[in-house]
Amino acid sequence: MKAKSNLRDLVSENFEEAEIRFLRYSIQLNTPKFIGYSKNIDEDRLVLVNYIKANRNSELTNHMMIFLKDTKDVILKAI
Repeated sequence: MKAKSNLRDLVSENFEEAEIRFLRYSIQLNTPKFIGYSKNIDEDRLVLVNYIKANRNSELTNHMMIFLKDTKDVILKAI
């Protein structure tokens, strides 16, 4: 639970930082649903979509796209 709290604090301190949001998004996306750690997926997804649209050629976008294609995430439809 401490790691979850640390990540929540990190996101709070860097609210618009896409790299941190991507980290939390990927963790929540891959955490089993019964653990109940998925309430920020939609919020993070919106930040990531906006980042990807504005930064199509960035290295971070390239890494995000590889991950999203591998997971066949619904975010790809919004991009």
